[in-house]
Amino acid sequence: AIACEQRDALLALVVQEKPDVIPPVVYFNGPTTMFLNYGLKTSLELSACQQFNQTNCWAMAWDEEDEDLSSEILVTQHCWDPRDCYACDIASATQGICLPNRYTYDFTVTDKAGNIGGLYLDVVIMERANLELDIAITSKALSTDEANTEMANIRNPGSNESFTLRSALVELLDSSLSKSGGEQVRLEDVVILNVTTGRTPPWIIPPVFTHSVSFKVDVYTAIPTVTQRLSRHRSLLHQRSLKTSNVVTALERRSAEVSDALLIATQPNREGVAP
Repeated sequence: AIACEQRDALLALVVQEKPDVIPPVVYFNGPTTMFLNYGLKTSLELSACQQFNQTNCWAMAWDEEDEDLSSEILVTQHCWDPRDCYACDIASATQGICLPNRYTYDFTVTDKAGNIGGLYLDVVIMERANLELDIAITSKALSTDEANTEMANIRNPGSNESFTLRSALVELLDSSLSKSGGEQVRLEDVVILNVTTGRTPPWIIPPVFTHSVSFKVDVYTAIPTVTQRLSRHRSLLHQRSLKTSNVVTALERRSAEVSDALLIATQPNREGVAP
């Protein structure tokens, strides 16, 4: 037989609750990465919900023991790298006033047992930027007439020369912008503004001709280094001379291909051509 005291002790062990070690779960009413336009307000609401299954908000929380914890969610900006972190609270992110960049927000909630659950939201602020780039291309022309023909072909938007140059620039910018959340650059977004041609002094034989080409490119970008210094006036369209060494160097590496394209134009017999 079991004494009454022993029976009571055994019953207490049976009904003893297990400790709550399961953290609450945070849910979003949308994706974990949002793309917004700089300078434009949006009706999107990225704040925490007041109750579960609410739709005009972004984050909800549920706990197995405490159930709905949506109203307890805390939202803080998270900086992965303090050296590249710009202040932008979650309310300002949808108002078009935060500088172009990638911002991360930490949605966290704590249950009564002290378990913490959370989820990150990335907000990428994109800016419409108008970039300008000047590059110099060494020509293979042997005469002024040939160089002038090349220059005319580069200026013609429908020519092979123009297509080759603009395609090379699109490829290079796509590679750079994609690393920071930029949208794909289209060929029609690249315009050749002007082309000028120079040559070495007359006493240098054979002459060397150089084409200076000015480009304009419309892109959406979230690169802080492109926009940070230019965004003080909150302008949506910026003019910037993009002369970064990596882009210029990469384009110069394509100069041989560009020069070959320039030779597609009908050229006279080189034998006996005077410089």
